Amino acid sequence: MVSKERIKELFEIDLQQGFLIHKWDVGMAKAGTRAGYTSRAGYRILCVDRKDYFEHNLIWFLVNDSWPPEGLEIDHKNRIRNDNRPENLRLGTRTQNNANMRVRYDNKTGHRGVYFSSEKKKYIVQVRIDGKTRTLGRFDSVEDAAKLADATYRKIYGEFYNSHLRDGRAPTIRHILEANKE
Repeated sequence: MVSKERIKELFEIDLQQGFLIHKWDVGMAKAGTRAGYTSRAGYRILCVDRKDYFEHNLIWFLVNDSWPPEGLEIDHKNRIRNDNRPENLRLGTRTQNNANMRVRYDNKTGHRGVYFSSEKKKYIVQVRIDGKTRTLGRFDSVEDAAKLADATYRKIYGEFYNSHLRDGRAPTIRHILEANKE
């Protein structure tokens, strides 16, 4: 791992914006510009001495004087992967970090833990608890199913559970109609 001294030798840290800034011209990167690049997944990546690091890990290390302990990773509270301000970063398990993710793009109901059963003609609430999938109920309306799923996830994951809604928005009527077709 890179040392704190080496990071400070190469970069200035802007805690207000959560950026590392080049102190020197390096290749095509100019001094005074934000270091690194944004990966396809949306994370900032910096190369230090021929090794790639996530910018959020480097900022965490600089601010907290330690790398994340084994078994924990850094979660972005607001789900913006290149927002590396210290107040937006927190430690959590992989499971907690996953609980903070938005609903998958292929989720037809727009709610985490809710799917429509065309066989039963009901909305089913299923969640994973301690590695086991549990069915919690069957409902006529997506809203009722979503309420139970949301309450369950909030109880399990607490502050890490961000929202059961796709991108923080309520499902559109199109999502509901598509779910009912199946």
